[in-house]
Amino acid sequence: MDEAVVRFLSGTELMAHVPEDMLTRIATHAQVRKLNAGQVVYEQGTIAEFLYFIYAGSVELKRTDALTGRDFLFALYGPGKSIGEEGVLLDDPYSVTAIVAEESHLVALPRDHFRTAMSRLPQIGVAASQIMARRANRLLNDKGVRFISLAKIPFDPDVVRMLPGRVIKEHRVVPIAHRGRTLSVAMVNPHDLVASDEVQRNARGYYVEVVGVAGADFDVWMNKHVLPLLEGVQVAEDPHVLAPMPPRRHALEFQSEGEAEGDAERRGAVSGEQVIGMMNQLIGDAMLLEASDIHLEPRAESLQVRYRIDGKLMRRSEDVPLRYHQAIVNRLKAMAEMKISERRKPQDGRLSVQFQGRELALRLSTLPTRFGEKVVMRVLDKANALMSLDRIVIVPHVRELTRELIKSPHGILMITGPTGSGKTTTMYSAILEKKDEGINIVTIEDPIEYTIPGITQVQYNESVDLGFAEAVRSFMRQDPDVIMVGETRDERTAAAAMAAALSGHLVVTSFHTNSAIGTIYRLMEMGVENFLIGNALAGIIAQRLVRTLCPDCRQQTDANDVLMDRIYGTQAERPPVWIGRGCSRCNNTGYRGRTAVIEVLPIGDELRDAIATGQPMAVLRRLAQDGGMVTFRDYCKALLGRGLTTPSEVARVLYANDDGIGELPRHVRCTSCSAVNDADNRFCEECGAPMQAAPVAPTPG
Repeated sequence: MDEAVVRFLSGTELMAHVPEDMLTRIATHAQVRKLNAGQVVYEQGTIAEFLYFIYAGSVELKRTDALTGRDFLFALYGPGKSIGEEGVLLDDPYSVTAIVAEESHLVALPRDHFRTAMSRLPQIGVAASQIMARRANRLLNDKGVRFISLAKIPFDPDVVRMLPGRVIKEHRVVPIAHRGRTLSVAMVNPHDLVASDEVQRNARGYYVEVVGVAGADFDVWMNKHVLPLLEGVQVAEDPHVLAPMPPRRHALEFQSEGEAEGDAERRGAVSGEQVIGMMNQLIGDAMLLEASDIHLEPRAESLQVRYRIDGKLMRRSEDVPLRYHQAIVNRLKAMAEMKISERRKPQDGRLSVQFQGRELALRLSTLPTRFGEKVVMRVLDKANALMSLDRIVIVPHVRELTRELIKSPHGILMITGPTGSGKTTTMYSAILEKKDEGINIVTIEDPIEYTIPGITQVQYNESVDLGFAEAVRSFMRQDPDVIMVGETRDERTAAAAMAAALSGHLVVTSFHTNSAIGTIYRLMEMGVENFLIGNALAGIIAQRLVRTLCPDCRQQTDANDVLMDRIYGTQAERPPVWIGRGCSRCNNTGYRGRTAVIEVLPIGDELRDAIATGQPMAVLRRLAQDGGMVTFRDYCKALLGRGLTTPSEVARVLYANDDGIGELPRHVRCTSCSAVNDADNRFCEECGAPMQAAPVAPTPG
């Protein structure tokens, strides 16, 4: 075998000028190794101990990018080539990883023996220097990419189909010519390592020739030729899937909460350019669509992205390659000052972002899942959160009734509704109504979503025993006029808030119930004394959100008699019914934006006495209606009369019947308040009591 090795070495570029007797001595120290495909010859970053010659087979040299963690194909060498010269010559660790591409035989020469031979025969060092210089020169030449104009290139659909549509749109690269085993591709960023590697992976068996192209030229070519070609392979239409969105370069400026200007530059980038571009596109697109939440959900093969738009989750038509997931999560966690290394526990964070002149905040929540960390970002827009009462309550007489409750000098104003119904926005609106230089307003919130100048805001902190109840008791020594309690979660908080209200302060708080009258029952069920509830309550505002029609595509249509009969009952006078056709402005849904549906319950003297004395819910319900209560049904009729929403949206709020069309559900009557409910309800929609009743015939209205 030594003779065969000597003959082989004499034919290599590195040893071609070495005398045979010296080659014989070198061969005695060499080791011939047989390696199977996929085996690692040496790893990047390890100490260089051997110089290798490829006797038979082939070896891939790959380099791991420190920013993205991706492996990029650096070179592919076959028989007669040597690898690892830079390590054994410079005493540096290997700069690449060598992996066997097919079954191969390698001749491994220990570093010390190679350097001894080189000291005796300078021509070996000269040859090694020439090899390294040639490889470096090739890399430099690869950086000199020529640019072309796509307008002068003939369009060939078969060539374009040689790369997947996902790769073309994601990396802004398009095949333009195919000659033999050479595939020419035009790239907006020809030096993008991730894009180049992705193209090479999808064009196996071809030598890829890269040329540059201007971004504007690429966009014209895409819109004119490529996108129409790719539309034939788009996903099937789905009401829960967004229409495909073109690649955009959003200009986003991120900043950690509490970070001073200039700190972002000093912190430096935490990911590569490609990762930053992908993250900016996902978040920028969400802001263009006015999404309230962004969901990044890792799956087995890809990263699924969903946006909550007008209350409904919509999925992006194309998933993101899974390799982006951890890099995007790490970058978000770093900017939100969360622990990057902690992936086993949920975390919360927050960061600010500027988009098209708007200042927004992202409230982050991570959750460890089977395939990695899921991230949900709540988009908080100060312009939409700090809304005036005129924008929230659009029906004039209901707005004035609401304003009267807010103007109460003392008492507790409860704003109720399910999660995501806009309670926080309404509470902030009430605070803005009361805000004045001569009024001391203090709040306890979890979390503080928006900073309001001129008021004192306190962050809920359970770890130091600063809960809602504890904060309210402390506020009493701060000479407050108005107290806002972010959420009444238990009897202690409710009792503390009511005690503050009875001592001459206005308390504004939120509560989780489905209706205004149901709030009273839920407080009693919590264990709050009846006399406290009756004497402390100033009023209750319950609310939901309905989608509003897109003003660009709404049109009148024939009424759905089943729905209109149920909403209006025997009322003969009914407004025209409007629906949305669907257009590009509303993502073909027919809806754009949401508005509040308000139920307002002022607490009059008779109702106050009935609550304090523990009267049945049926009595409380009758007294509430007699006392001027505005119900959800009243408000929904006003919205329909203005052509702002549809009967199906109203039915979803009033009857929890999502589609609102077709067969109406069976009904039962609540034994506590006599309200008619859907048979599937576990709790009464009006009073909140557990449902224990017999079916009754459905009655209109």
